[in-house]
Amino acid sequence: MKIVGEPKAFLSNEALQLLNLYESLGPRAEIFLPRHIFDNLTSFVSLCMEEPDDPAKQQAEINRYLLKFREDIPGYTDVSLMLIPVFPSLSGWPPLLT
Repeated sequence: MKIVGEPKAFLSNEALQLLNLYESLGPRAEIFLPRHIFDNLTSFVSLCMEEPDDPAKQQAEINRYLLKFREDIPGYTDVSLMLIPVFPSLSGWPPLLT
């Protein structure tokens, strides 16, 4: 998808990555993302590009969308747990039965 113009809001690195995701998905975004996530992403991009009436309210809305994307998009996971999983048998609890 094409983004015209520059974002009007101050955006974190995470928000900029979502804008890049939207731009790189292209016209077949519905294939890669479920419909509700794509709709939220489209609304997020338009929110970032519009001139704010109340900058604090716009920033709160952007942060709310970021939290929603962390829950909805499967790529948002705790990487440290993926790299070093916690195995109960290695930590000593529960005790191993021999």
